[in-house]
Amino acid sequence: ICSEWDLGGIPYFVLGSKKDGIVLRTMDSRYLSHVECYFNMLLPRLKPYLYENGGPIILVQVENEYGSYKACDFDYMTYLTNLMRKHLGETTTLYTADGWDMHHLICGPIHHSNVLTTVNFGPNSDHMSVFNRLRKLFKAMAPLVNSEFSSWLARPLGEPHQCKSSSFVETEFSKMLESKMGNIFVNFLHVFRGNKLCVLQWC
Repeated sequence: ICSEWDLGGIPYFVLGSKKDGIVLRTMDSRYLSHVECYFNMLLPRLKPYLYENGGPIILVQVENEYGSYKACDFDYMTYLTNLMRKHLGETTTLYTADGWDMHHLICGPIHHSNVLTTVNFGPNSDHMSVFNRLRKLFKAMAPLVNSEFSSWLARPLGEPHQCKSSSFVETEFSKMLESKMGNIFVNFLHVFRGNKLCVLQWC
C-alpha cells in the first residue's frame, strides 16, 4: 500500500460496488478475504528469499504509514502481523514505518507485538528530536531506523519545485551517522527516480 499509487495500489475490484461499502485497511471481512488470498500466495514465495534463509530480504513491512490513515484499527494491524508470522515465521524482522508526528505514532506502530517501529523523515527534521520521541513513547532500546530518508519534497500542483542543496542533505545524513545516540540505520528514498532526481542532486 502506497499513497503515491491510485487507491494505494489496491486493485479497484476490492471495493466491490458502491452499495457494498467495503472499508479498506480494516477488519472488514470482505476486505480481509482479498488480503488473505493475496498473502497466502505471495508470502510463501518470498520466504526462501528472507535473510535468515540466505536471501536478500532483511525486513518485511507491516502495512505502510498506517498512522496517516483514518481507520486506526489496532485489531487489523495485529491481524496482519499474525498472518505474516504464520507464513514467514517468528524469526523474520517485521516493522512499521510512519511519520514522526504524534498522531502518526498513535495508530501506526504495533505496540504490543514484536514488531520494530521505524520512522520516516527527511533532512529538514532533527534526528535527535525524532528518536528521542520514539524512545520516550516506546521505552525500548530497539534499533533506531529512519526507514525513509526522503530524497523528494512534495509540492502543491502548479507551484515551483522545492530544492535542497546536496551539501545540506549530506550534512544532515552525516549527523545521523555520527550521532551520540548510537547506531542509526538509514534507508534512502529514493536514490534515483524516474524524474532523474538523485538524493544528492536535488535540482
